[in-house]
Amino acid sequence: MKITSKTKEERNEIAGIALLTLSLLILLSLVSYQMGRCIMGALGKYLAHSLIIVFGWGAYFLPFFIGYWGWKTFQKGKKIKSIWVKVSGLGFLLMAFCSFLNLLGRQTRLGGTVGDFVSDSLLVPAFGDTGAYLIIFTVFIVSI
Repeated sequence: MKITSKTKEERNEIAGIALLTLSLLILLSLVSYQMGRCIMGALGKYLAHSLIIVFGWGAYFLPFFIGYWGWKTFQKGKKIKSIWVKVSGLGFLLMAFCSFLNLLGRQTRLGGTVGDFVSDSLLVPAFGDTGAYLIIFTVFIVSI
């Protein structure tokens, strides 16, 4: 059975709605977790805790990226071209943001585990603070 373009459009609309819903669930989990009472249940609490441990404050960008992806998928009714380029760009953008946050607040680990590892274990020992900021800025710009 051949998939028609209408069927593909419908699948992409469903995928877009699912991604938008996922982004809202993640955002609500993160926001309510920080307020001390996770309204998204045990799974939302675990998800928010894990995202904050791994990405620090950079975790708050994740639902917006997923929401954007969902909106674009829903709006156009077709696949986003070169999805792997966009996903890897998102990964580098998130890594750069977490690293930047970690450099700003080293004592509090604002960038989570990712920011701590990239900035304090890789960049600062090799390039110093100024070099680390420059590299993070460059990765941030290129990943957009």
